[in-house]
Amino acid sequence: MDEDQIEKLRRDQKLPVLPDGSTGVPISVQYRGEVPPLPRAERKRWLLEHFNGLEHKLSHLGIHVNPETISVSGQTVEGICSVERLDQIRKEVESEQHAVNIVKPLQVST
Repeated sequence: MDEDQIEKLRRDQKLPVLPDGSTGVPISVQYRGEVPPLPRAERKRWLLEHFNGLEHKLSHLGIHVNPETISVSGQTVEGICSVERLDQIRKEVESEQHAVNIVKPLQVST
């Protein structure tokens, strides 16, 4: 299924070029574990630290997260990874209470 999504993004020219010149794909990473029962601002800080740690752990795979996209209610963050390494990243993080999904840009017409 990912191949179809990636191909559509490629046709629509929505795949970013990464600093190393490879083709990237926009992703979201959701933490499915338990976040400590803290006030909202502290949960956000906890999630930020969690996702920064995950990015550091997977730096050899070239995943980059955007801390400005953290959703406390969804326990998600958006980022970019290499198309070629998407399956490997997914395999590594999904075994640790995470889900990785391709972000599909929405086009809203008025």
